[in-house]
Amino acid sequence: MRFISKRWLSLALALALFIPVAACAPQLALYPQIDQMVSVGNYDSAVVFIERTRGKYGSRDYLIYLMDLAILNHYSGKYAESTKLFTEADRVFEDKYTESITKYGATFLVNDLTADYRGEDFESVMIPMFSALNYARIGEPAEALVEAR
Repeated sequence: MRFISKRWLSLALALALFIPVAACAPQLALYPQIDQMVSVGNYDSAVVFIERTRGKYGSRDYLIYLMDLAILNHYSGKYAESTKLFTEADRVFEDKYTESITKYGATFLVNDLTADYRGEDFESVMIPMFSALNYARIGEPAEALVEAR
């Protein structure tokens, strides 16, 4: 029996590490630019940048796109727009959460990056929290209380 050479083993390991990183690299490449704009309080430019680079997020990361845009609109003072985006993000979150387990079961065997991003538990809390803040800022206290509950 012939053993696998160290060279082939090294190549296989490099590919195994490269493919997952390359799959999420386009979206991650945006964050240094967004962080730079946010660090100087230029939220409006960050919103425009995200809208302009929508394609870099990919179709599977629509929820991340909505969340990024909603947060930046909130900090930009565009509370009504932020609320609309959070409402859409909440709808997408719920849709992805209730999708078939069998659809996502295969991702554990193949690659988790093949499935749409379903959101994390903390994001399910973050959506109504920021929505409540938005409603409070636009003068709708009853709606803010509904979201807070």
